[in-house]
Amino acid sequence: MRTEIVVGVAAVLATGCQLVFTSSDDAGPVKRDAPATVDADTTCACSGKDLTCATGTRRCDFGCISAASAGGGAVCASYQPSNGADWNDFASVTAGLTLGGGQVGTLDLANSDIVIDGTVVHSGNDVSGGIAVRRVGGNVYVALNSLQIETGATFTIKNTAAVPAQPVIFTVRGDAVINGTLDVSGLSLGGCGPGRASNSGFGGGSGGAFGATSGAGGSGDGQSSGITASVPACGNNVEAGIAIGSGGGGGAIIGGNGIGGAGGGAVQISVVGTFSQRGVVVASGRAGTKSADGGNGGGSGGAILIESANYLSIGTCGLYANGGSGSGGNNEEGIDGLRSTMPAKPAGHGGSGGALQVPADAGTTTALAVGSGTIYKGGGGGGSVGKIAVRSRNLNSSNMCTSSPAARIIALP
Repeated sequence: MRTEIVVGVAAVLATGCQLVFTSSDDAGPVKRDAPATVDADTTCACSGKDLTCATGTRRCDFGCISAASAGGGAVCASYQPSNGADWNDFASVTAGLTLGGGQVGTLDLANSDIVIDGTVVHSGNDVSGGIAVRRVGGNVYVALNSLQIETGATFTIKNTAAVPAQPVIFTVRGDAVINGTLDVSGLSLGGCGPGRASNSGFGGGSGGAFGATSGAGGSGDGQSSGITASVPACGNNVEAGIAIGSGGGGGAIIGGNGIGGAGGGAVQISVVGTFSQRGVVVASGRAGTKSADGGNGGGSGGAILIESANYLSIGTCGLYANGGSGSGGNNEEGIDGLRSTMPAKPAGHGGSGGALQVPADAGTTTALAVGSGTIYKGGGGGGSVGKIAVRSRNLNSSNMCTSSPAARIIALP
């Protein structure tokens, strides 16, 4: 499954005047030669990444581009993050976020607190501990000097509030290193493609959908076919904003419906310098909760977007936004979305979650003898895969981290 997540690039004149150029390529704005209306310094020329003008030479961190359409001259390119991220957030930022080997950290979306091994290093929605956090337009923005999660360390985004989770967008002034684990799994019970609850006794709920179609719920009460249809992939291609995954639907239980698995969260990491990774970033869906009656649908995978001037993957690393499996009827366990390219296959009659290019599947039924009759209980459907994209000026697409689903790879000019 290919993703559609947008990144922007701007160009900046040597004098510091910012210009934003647009193109239809890859459905997003990208750098191009300066238009003829730009009053460019025609004494400037590119030499590799150096911009040489009559007034002197400067290094262009993001490369030098010719302003041919302006009658000559050249400009330095500048990286502009997508989805409302703003470099002005760095004005008061003095610290990075670092987790050494074995450390455990969390960002709680309920209060924006960042905690490492029990110590609060940032609190609230403002500048605290040298880190800036703000909430605008349904997103949580975290501005840092650097981001480093070392081997054996885990940083988890969680949501302890009884409100919908929001996408988290990290803007990093320097470099980002993910050698450990960054986990935004299982945050959403809503989303753009929530699973359908069972509409018949002991039937299973369908899985949540996002990057693909979910699995249908299995039938119950002797129904001849599945009673809960699958949910189609979301029409939102995440071109206008990064989005959260979808929760699964509840199976029929005595007195109502159960609770489906939570969909994966959404994380964007926009880096001025180099993004390097030998660890994993995971935004997978959870399994449908266990039920004695109809099974519950699994949550879909969420979204992962990496943006950087330079991208470097080392050894075995992974980006995962897999779906969780549905739980089966009669207390059969579901399985959370895996950190691999393999689908999550439940222990019972729930549907498997989506992974890589393998679609989520439907729950099945099981017959339980009760007295002289038979009761049929349906399993929950599997959750679909989410969406992943990587955009960078310098990357080797043949050396990308393992990605499930397959990431949309965009090399910036």
